Amino acid sequence: MSDNQCEENTYCLNTRRDQQFLLKFITNKFNGKQELLYKDFSFYINRNKNHIFKMTPIISNKTLILAIYNQDNTNPCLKMKFFKRTQDALGTYYFNKSRIELIARDLCGIRKGKITESLTGKYITLLADMLNNIFRVKQSVLNDDARLTLCNIPIKLKVLKLLSDGQTWYEKTIGFSLVDTSIYELARNVSQITYEYLYNIMKDNPRNSLDGDIGIVSDDDLFKTVEILGKYNLTTRNTLQEIVKSIFETPGVVECDAGWVYTYVLSLPNRKKVYNDPQYNSYKEYIDLMAKLTTHNESIKYYNQ
Repeated sequence: MSDNQCEENTYCLNTRRDQQFLLKFITNKFNGKQELLYKDFSFYINRNKNHIFKMTPIISNKTLILAIYNQDNTNPCLKMKFFKRTQDALGTYYFNKSRIELIARDLCGIRKGKITESLTGKYITLLADMLNNIFRVKQSVLNDDARLTLCNIPIKLKVLKLLSDGQTWYEKTIGFSLVDTSIYELARNVSQITYEYLYNIMKDNPRNSLDGDIGIVSDDDLFKTVEILGKYNLTTRNTLQEIVKSIFETPGVVECDAGWVYTYVLSLPNRKKVYNDPQYNSYKEYIDLMAKLTTHNESIKYYNQ
């Protein structure tokens, strides 16, 4: 890409010139020199993904915090912390490690003329990766909890991506892999479970509070799930991988249908007695995988700087 894709009158992070300006600006702040930023920053992926934004640097001891805020400077959509400071022969400061503390898609609306465009999760993620490269970071971590909402139902992207192709969204986008590598094997195995297997467990093993069961899937819920799958040429004999690809990666699926499938195929309750039965090992792996993905999952990337 040529530099003429940069927004005019900005510090364009795609150019070496403005990358060097940012490094010099941060170095001067560490050295106690007070300077002002007279222009906004910009970063482009392509001609259609080219945004202007304000970036606020904060110096705390030997740590750098960078944040991008929305128009009124109240809610950040990106926050990164850089630490383990190093210095080259010219006195420029770099950092061996960083942590991406926050990526919030659609939160920062950056005004371009009369139009306010929201920064997408992918754009912010690639921007964070660019900043890691500018500061020559060798190791960066983030807590993976990327989500979207379908029909008012929160959907965890890592569940969908792991069952679909064995990688999380962050891994596929910028190369951050899960620290807990056991998740990958669980995802491979669970992706090949058929919905029929789970359907029969839910139907034939009704909730029993004495067994510690929580939650319930009624016969009506099971029937509706099969009905929705049928709308998209799926049956109970399809694997979870096939269902995810058809429902969540194919255009034209009704949003609330996708939300229902996520709830009643990928978020089923734990039948404790079945879980503890050795002959239902695949169900145990299903529950173990979903439990591991319930909270934030630390991911890491090593850079060859």
